[in-house]
Amino acid sequence: MVPAGAGLVPVNFTQKYNSNLGLTVNQIIFDPNYIVGLQASKTYKHFTNVVYTRSKIESKCKCNQGILPGTVSVEQLRLLDANIAELKQQVDETTARNKQGFVEKVDVDRITVQYNSLITSRENTIRLLALNYQLLNFKWVCQLKNELTLKEKLEDVKLDASSADAVKDTTV
Repeated sequence: MVPAGAGLVPVNFTQKYNSNLGLTVNQIIFDPNYIVGLQASKTYKHFTNVVYTRSKIESKCKCNQGILPGTVSVEQLRLLDANIAELKQQVDETTARNKQGFVEKVDVDRITVQYNSLITSRENTIRLLALNYQLLNFKWVCQLKNELTLKEKLEDVKLDASSADAVKDTTV
């Protein structure tokens, strides 16, 4: 055993002052991978813009393709109703003239056949319109219990060649 205070010297194993300084510089401007990456990002951005524009135009075209037959059927119904009303008036006038002896029975029969043909066309158009609505329900995956109505008129639909040309222009 060593007596206390005999020959022992305190020793410090750490440095009193310590400093460290570092500097790192990277110049990626001249790195070919960085330049290729910049060019690729510009090309990818242009590509995504073209794809976005194309999908936007295609969705508008598909929407118009789905709605257009129904809109045409509604317009046909409007025109058929106007023609039926006009022809009904002519049938009544021709029948009255036949009773008075001014028109032959053949003329009454001809105009009656035309009237019945218009009525049949109207019924067919109503069935076609119902079929168009069911097709829209199917295309847009709507539930069949929902009722669709078209608010757009045929005059409101803008059909121009520029939208079709735009689809061709955005092909990549």
